[in-house]
Amino acid sequence: MKYFIFLVLTKVLFSQTTAYEKFQKYVQSPNGCVLWIEYYQSYLDKKRVSSGVFYAKEKMYIYDNIEQYIRYEDGFITTINKSNKQVVYDLINKTDVTIFDILIGNNKSIYLENPIIENNQIQIPFSIEIWGIKGSIW
Repeated sequence: MKYFIFLVLTKVLFSQTTAYEKFQKYVQSPNGCVLWIEYYQSYLDKKRVSSGVFYAKEKMYIYDNIEQYIRYEDGFITTINKSNKQVVYDLINKTDVTIFDILIGNNKSIYLENPIIENNQIQIPFSIEIWGIKGSIW
């Protein structure tokens, strides 16, 4: 019985790593990758839904949607607000956590939970304690 429990726990832990590692392998592909991202956020009574395209090539990452264009490269973020034509340049501190950290696998403050298989999709829940949030990658 002890061996069975050990095998089940090993399988669960391995599958969690494998799902996220496969996602990271795709994002970090030498040929680059393109993902369609749907972003859902709720805080108190407010809900925000956004979608756009994420591009990754080598160490440069771009998220582009109807409202904004965000480029992340070498610790610098350039954000273009398309509606008011504002450009913001930002340097990321080593202690900061960004959405790009989740997508590119910088796990310094990101805690992965056990994956859930639902409707032939793998959901990888995560939490970021520094922000006090929980989310999922599907």
